[in-house]
Amino acid sequence: MNPVGTITKLSVSVLVADRVKVDKDGKPVSTTPRTEEELKSIENMIARAIGLTPERGDMINVLSMPFVETDKAIIEENALGTHPLYEYLPFIKYGLVSLGILFLYFLLIRPVIKTMKGEVKEHYKTVEQLEQEQRQALENKEEEEIILPPVDDAITTLRREVLQNHVPTAFIVKNWIQEG
Repeated sequence: MNPVGTITKLSVSVLVADRVKVDKDGKPVSTTPRTEEELKSIENMIARAIGLTPERGDMINVLSMPFVETDKAIIEENALGTHPLYEYLPFIKYGLVSLGILFLYFLLIRPVIKTMKGEVKEHYKTVEQLEQEQRQALENKEEEEIILPPVDDAITTLRREVLQNHVPTAFIVKNWIQEG
């Protein structure tokens, strides 16, 4: 077991900028990658600076890449084509969101508000309206009075049922006796 803080292995990657050729105005025209000799000398310099030990399994990787966009790279990027529609995408996005909110308002929120207002109007009636409804209800009751048959007719009907349906009547009487 190694003590705390012991380095077991180092892996280092370094990116080095390509050489840039500039025009008379100082604008970058083109880039050329570094030579193998330059990359090797940079690798050796870094290995000595960090204490690289190959026996320990340490590794170093040095690459050359362009860090500055040249006019040629910009021209190639534009040549790939950027459709003018892409400039209006943020406006289109906000327009679609606005349309969605309008649909939500007109299809959901507005009808709910209308029904709620209608329910409120129905709940709060004036005294005159309530009196008129009561008068109409009383008039309808007078017209539809329930006529009950006389008590003698009910007893006669019940006796007739008992005589015609012996079995259900016997079960009912039997249950009354058991309960009582």
